[in-house]
Amino acid sequence: MYFLERKENYTMPNILGNHSMPVQTWRWKQVAVCESRKPLADIIPREKDSDYRIITNSTDYVEFIIDDREYFRNDLKRQNPNLSEQQIEEILNILPKPFKAKFMISENGKNTLLTDEKNRLIARVTLNGYQNGVVLRECERYANYLFNNDWETPSPEDFTTTESTNDMPCGVVKIEFHREEN
Repeated sequence: MYFLERKENYTMPNILGNHSMPVQTWRWKQVAVCESRKPLADIIPREKDSDYRIITNSTDYVEFIIDDREYFRNDLKRQNPNLSEQQIEEILNILPKPFKAKFMISENGKNTLLTDEKNRLIARVTLNGYQNGVVLRECERYANYLFNNDWETPSPEDFTTTESTNDMPCGVVKIEFHREEN
């Protein structure tokens, strides 16, 4: 289920200090429920979209299998079919240590998990700019597209960027969908 919520002003008593000045804040109030995200997104006023959010109680998630060396091997073969395996290996040997990981993003957007091939957690602060800024950001963008379009996978026209030249995020060799069937 998806829930559309709107920001509402809220006044709380100030319990700190020796004065009775109230604290102005806000809280989320549920205004609509639907089994699909798209109808809820359509009723959000465009000029006030920062005052609304859509949340879900779903445990669905998408898992990205990242192996940038294999990704670039496949991309080189696709773009240059005349290259031999030896030429491809020479090009790939120039690259630094390969980035291999599993990146899981839940549909509610609050949970992400990044692990290495031995299922040990990887802290994002230990990643370099390419790994964090290109590979993981492309995965997040792909996942957001899925979640905002009711799990409809993007076409290459919807997803191609300067970083990814095909229908997969840069560095990703496989995408697995984990959905709870109703």
